[in-house]
Amino acid sequence: MHTFVSKINSAATNISMNGNTTYNSSSGSWISGALFLTIMFFALQVKAQDDPRYYRFQFHKYHWKAFYSKKYNLYFPADAADSLSRFLIKETPDAIAAIKKATIKDVPKNLNIIIYPSIDQLYETNIGGFEPSQFTLPTFVYKGTRIVLAYNGSFKNLREQLYESLARAIWESEIKAGAGEDKGSGQTKPTKGKAVSKGSDTIPFWFKEGAIRYFAHGWTIEAEDKLRTSFEQNTFSSWSQVLNYEPRLGGQAFCYFLAQNYYPTAVAQTVFQLKKKKSLTRAIRLITKTNLDSLYTQCFFYYNKRFPKRDSTKVIPKPSISIRHKKGIIQNILLNSNEDLIAYISLADGKRTVYIYDVKNKKTKKITTYKLAPWIDDHSPDQYPLLAWDKGNQLYVTKPRKGKIDIRRYTPDGKMQESTKLYGVDGLTSLQPLSTNEFLLSAYRKGQSDIVSYIDSKEKYTPYTDDEYDDAKPLFTGTKDEVLFVSDRPKEYQERHIFLIGVGYKKDTLWQGIYTKIENILYPFLYL
Repeated sequence: MHTFVSKINSAATNISMNGNTTYNSSSGSWISGALFLTIMFFALQVKAQDDPRYYRFQFHKYHWKAFYSKKYNLYFPADAADSLSRFLIKETPDAIAAIKKATIKDVPKNLNIIIYPSIDQLYETNIGGFEPSQFTLPTFVYKGTRIVLAYNGSFKNLREQLYESLARAIWESEIKAGAGEDKGSGQTKPTKGKAVSKGSDTIPFWFKEGAIRYFAHGWTIEAEDKLRTSFEQNTFSSWSQVLNYEPRLGGQAFCYFLAQNYYPTAVAQTVFQLKKKKSLTRAIRLITKTNLDSLYTQCFFYYNKRFPKRDSTKVIPKPSISIRHKKGIIQNILLNSNEDLIAYISLADGKRTVYIYDVKNKKTKKITTYKLAPWIDDHSPDQYPLLAWDKGNQLYVTKPRKGKIDIRRYTPDGKMQESTKLYGVDGLTSLQPLSTNEFLLSAYRKGQSDIVSYIDSKEKYTPYTDDEYDDAKPLFTGTKDEVLFVSDRPKEYQERHIFLIGVGYKKDTLWQGIYTKIENILYPFLYL
């Protein structure tokens, strides 16, 4: 794939060079001028497009392998063949069957699944990620549907990405250019800040994303807990407010409400009506015989009843800290050991910005920024930047940079003290600084997540685990001989281990819990 793109770039360069050098006669000059005007015309068209296109590979050269079947084709880096490809080859048929049952539709033909070994490597290319429309150069027209996945250290998350991508592929193939789709990019136009779009043919963003999540995951315990938390932390007075606060989660909850209170296939039937270019308001009314406003009222009452408010008289008020930002969503709050500094991440304008707030002086300092890929709609699988305080009140910020994992150490006033590049890993899920040049890491490489310690001065990794299971959140208990971590591992029946490819989703055979490793012996510390 890398070679193919290089050839496209070379071909485009050769055309330009030949147009300027081959023709030396008067007719040749005329042709050269015409070619120049043509190139300028295409350049102006590219500049005038509202929706920017990005087609690129950077920093990595892949040797790709492929697995072909009747339903789908799987493309993966050769290094990840033993783990990621094996996991997806086993999971994909079950995922296709489950999504087909939920949507009452089969997946599109010529389904191509591409798996990257880390999220930052996925960001480095999006070739073929758009439907053929107004082309920029270089590009190519591809046949079939393209699904792109990225391993972020968790097979459970990879499975969720697979299910959601399949549901999205069916949605796009069903809706296509009808009922509010943007014909140029194939993306649904969101209703900016509006929960209801009466009299409009545009499909609201919350319903599209909510339906895709519902088809992919149903209504999970995690989703229920998130919605409960939203109700407890906010004073919602209508379902429109819930949708405006968390569109994807609110949309998923609304779809669950429809399935529970009307028909199990109500969401799939609504999508079928949207395919026929009906507005959401009309489609909902045809399926439920109730207008959308009434359904909003019913849905709000339904969840209010599920989440009764706690007695505020029993809650002991605690001192609170108010950190104000003009815009952005606060994420990943981390307090230092002295409880006088707060590190946090603010999401706004397609980037995540790291700040440090001084509790005593009540001042906020911007530390660094991490840009998100603009062509990817959902960045929830991306765990970066990672934050960690050391005992000396210095902040470690970890994020990908030019194909490597970069760990930078900052003072509370935002000055960078040191930058460390990690070699030999695809990504990290957690970091604990032990000293200025030693770290306890949950790292992954070649589709395998393990607990390791790393000494920067020696560029030395010492593995604590080395297997196919997801290992995360390591913690030393006092000495370096014993480490605690969270993992999904097989249950033990006497001396026999039951093993299935993939982890964390087969409840009858695999067990999640806290484990401890002492002197190279693994013990189940506490089962959850």
